[in-house]
Amino acid sequence: MSTSMIDERSSGVWNRVIVAGVKPHQFLISHLIEGFVVVLIQLIFISIFVCVFLSDVKTTNSIILITLTLFLVGLFGIAFGIFASVVCKTVDASLYFNQFFNFPAVFISGMLWPMEAQPKFLQFIGYLSPFSYPGVAMRSIGFKNATIENFNVQMSFLVLIIWISIIFSLSIVFSKRNWQE
Repeated sequence: MSTSMIDERSSGVWNRVIVAGVKPHQFLISHLIEGFVVVLIQLIFISIFVCVFLSDVKTTNSIILITLTLFLVGLFGIAFGIFASVVCKTVDASLYFNQFFNFPAVFISGMLWPMEAQPKFLQFIGYLSPFSYPGVAMRSIGFKNATIENFNVQMSFLVLIIWISIIFSLSIVFSKRNWQE
């Protein structure tokens, strides 16, 4: 997502969009909708294939919760890609920016190393990561048959919605600044 938007900016598409009278938030929402559709199509195929054909998922509730959690994670990825494209001027800078954020977030989120084995201050930061609660929620859904009433599932949705809102709001703020340049 970020590379295509940076390419659009460098090829002059942003300038033509500005001349056409499109507002920054409209331009960003159009890219968010585009990413939304792609993530939705991918998740429908992945969820159906993995949950129905490759695993032993017995309830439709689990499939819906897994799909919704993965959808929100994908939407966060799209929002973060949009943010990276607004903040960075080049594709290389965007890739470095994404790696600078995502690698530490994945490492301290408990996806690769148990959070309990980390120092307390890293555990606190890890739980603020957009990847920690969704990982815990996916394990709870998959292994413990957790439902929407489960604390980890609720926190997963809440944390992801907050992150998506913050990142997309920052994208709008920075795009207004870049829009005027």
